[in-house]
Amino acid sequence: MVFSACDKEAFMDDEALVIIVFKDRVSDRAVIRSFRGVRAWNAFLEAVDFTWYLTRDNKEWNDLCLRIEDDTDNTSLREQTFVAATTSNGIHEFYDDHSSFSSPGRIHVLIHNLDDSGNAAPMFRMMDREVLSISDVVEFGFAFQNPITGILYTYWEVSKPDVFISFGDSDPSDEKKKTVYHEMAHVVQFGHLGQDWWRDYVLYIGRVFVDNLVTGQDNLYGDGSLSDSGLAEIAEGLAFPIGEYMTGQQYGVNHSISGSTGRNSWAERAEFINFHLASTNFIPRGMFYDLLDGPGFPTNVRSSVETIPGGVDLVQGISFEEQYDALNPSVRTIDQFKARLIQVNSTSNSTVNIENVFSSYGH
Repeated sequence: MVFSACDKEAFMDDEALVIIVFKDRVSDRAVIRSFRGVRAWNAFLEAVDFTWYLTRDNKEWNDLCLRIEDDTDNTSLREQTFVAATTSNGIHEFYDDHSSFSSPGRIHVLIHNLDDSGNAAPMFRMMDREVLSISDVVEFGFAFQNPITGILYTYWEVSKPDVFISFGDSDPSDEKKKTVYHEMAHVVQFGHLGQDWWRDYVLYIGRVFVDNLVTGQDNLYGDGSLSDSGLAEIAEGLAFPIGEYMTGQQYGVNHSISGSTGRNSWAERAEFINFHLASTNFIPRGMFYDLLDGPGFPTNVRSSVETIPGGVDLVQGISFEEQYDALNPSVRTIDQFKARLIQVNSTSNSTVNIENVFSSYGH
């Protein structure tokens, strides 16, 4: 059932005015604010809200479903509201439906239309000002191609968002949910790794941007040649398959992906992607998924590691939660992650089989 604004006078007797504010009022996990354009008077980031007139034919309001639909006008308030609702739902699904991860506390989510690619979890509000300076924020912002540095100052001084989600793009809802799950995976990583580790990763992204200006590369995470590239391999290597896996859990085969047999779900898409950057085998996306799945799972798709010559995957059942348990501030490379994972592994997988999976990906 689709609800939309309607004539107030026509429904005076049985209407209800609903103001939607996207906030988790139970756990206070997320507060979603909006930022539209670069106008100074938007600096204080009013809560995303939208007014709807709902009608009913009885006095019962329980089990009422409000469906907020996408808008072809990608800069409209309705579209902004749709993305806010999708983000809010995605955060609940991440924590409550598809994982047992715990939240690091109240996080601030900023939805904006400054840049279609501006999805990130820098955790600005979570980090102290003594730890992250405004110059660092500017460098980070340039990496995401935000056009005006003054806006970055506004982000830092006024809102300090932990998570950025863009609206106004053409992504279908399952693609947008994948983005939300991916960024929430980073939020949980911050909780496990702490602000010093995360600060180093934010600064690494800035260095990659500067390096790309010199080398002409167009790769947000680098190619593995810079110092601290292991941080990206861990952070993104885990976040990518989690986003795809949870999207598969949420949508099954009812999704926007098209393609040949064997790519008919988001989870199976995770099976096919071995590395974020195949030319240098950088960020082993498939490896983290292979620790979770069984050999040859799903049945109509080869396991990611089996697409690599000489790859061996006899490991299964190491959940993403258990993989996160292997993270601590001293883990800054894949090899260090492997050592910790073997130490905390509580499944029936042998050390040899775990080492074989890592070896298949060059570690």
